[in-house]
Amino acid sequence: MAFGKIALGFDNSYGLKGRLAGALAQFIACLRDWHQILQQACPMAEWQQHLLDLIDNFFQVDEQSAETLLYIKKTPYKSWRNNWLTFRLNNR
Repeated sequence: MAFGKIALGFDNSYGLKGRLAGALAQFIACLRDWHQILQQACPMAEWQQHLLDLIDNFFQVDEQSAETLLYIKKTPYKSWRNNWLTFRLNNR
């Protein structure tokens, strides 16, 4: 579901404007796809995977962002798991 190739009918003569239009079309298509996915009801495990996929689709991992993105990816799972375990222990 990451930004894919979309044919817009621009040839190489359009240069930067064609590339920018293509990038914008890919971004809008990706947003549309995610809008459809996020409208569906899912179990918690699927939501977690959707969130991880969202991060992968919209954030580029580089030297500056790698640590932050790893933290973001791991934190929700830990929090969700701890809350779930606490709930289960308290409701026995």
